Amino acid sequence: MREPITWSRRGQVDACDPYFGYPLWLVGEVKGKVFWAYNSAHLSFIRNYVQATIRVREPNRNSSLASRLPHFLLDRKNRSAVLKEIAQLERK
Repeated sequence: MREPITWSRRGQVDACDPYFGYPLWLVGEVKGKVFWAYNSAHLSFIRNYVQATIRVREPNRNSSLASRLPHFLLDRKNRSAVLKEIAQLERK
């Protein structure tokens, strides 16, 4: 029996689990841009990376979690707003 092919909607911002399709709980918004975390460890990683003044990345590596973070999270001018939103999510 053949299984139908299903395609994911890459490029669209849906704050839902890609496998089960359920909405995510840890969803934040900064200046009209949405970001999310799967769990508290993921949120902690994002917080620590945003807080860091020196971010170490290996050149030509695009497979790390840090390389996949949206640019608005990493922008210095958004740092305080992002950290404030993360603190609210951590209280959830």
